[in-house]
Amino acid sequence: MHAPHSPNPLTPSPPLTVAIVGVHGVGKSYTAQQLEDLYGFRYVRLEAICEAQGLHPTQRQVLFFSKFVSEYVEKTAKHSNSKRPIVFDSHPLLVLPYTEWWLSKAGKSPHEIEELVQAFKHIVRNLPKLTMLVYLKPATINTVIERIKGRSRFNFHEELDEEYVTYIDARTEELVAREGPKLAERVLLVKAELEGRERATRIYRLLQARPIIKEESLRKAVTQYGI
Repeated sequence: MHAPHSPNPLTPSPPLTVAIVGVHGVGKSYTAQQLEDLYGFRYVRLEAICEAQGLHPTQRQVLFFSKFVSEYVEKTAKHSNSKRPIVFDSHPLLVLPYTEWWLSKAGKSPHEIEELVQAFKHIVRNLPKLTMLVYLKPATINTVIERIKGRSRFNFHEELDEEYVTYIDARTEELVAREGPKLAERVLLVKAELEGRERATRIYRLLQARPIIKEESLRKAVTQYGI
């Protein structure tokens, strides 16, 4: 009988990988930047808003998803032997609720929308697993609206639609609760109203100190850890 395989002690552990999700304007990029500035994370930006300008909604969402996936996989693989932790300011999972919204607005049938979303979901489930998936949750939509008002992006007026913001936030929470344990070793909710440095500090401390959460609901995890 062969002895159980023992990991080579000289083989470096993969770096910690964190992805931050939440509705647009909630503070994902700023939180990621704070993790880089305060704790030395390598900040990877996932964005395609300028490239998507003028495209049909279906093409736009395919562009977003394909770019997010390629950047995520490339950067994860590139830094697999690095000791420096990585933080992504989004995740391909976040494209799903936006796909639902924009294809619905474009008049696509529920069947067509579900077909594309399910295809995206199958790919997301096969991505490299995260150490931690962080969901920034606003207590009220006003938190997000006020932050969007300070933006200078060409589509910020579009992003101010309260129905839009409410839908994306609610669907993101549902997706994180359902898919999060499949995508990451830990799933954490952090209050968006916290100041940026405090958000980063809480994420860092929990990343270092807390045991791995597996197959627990998001709500139970939030209650347990009092984030």
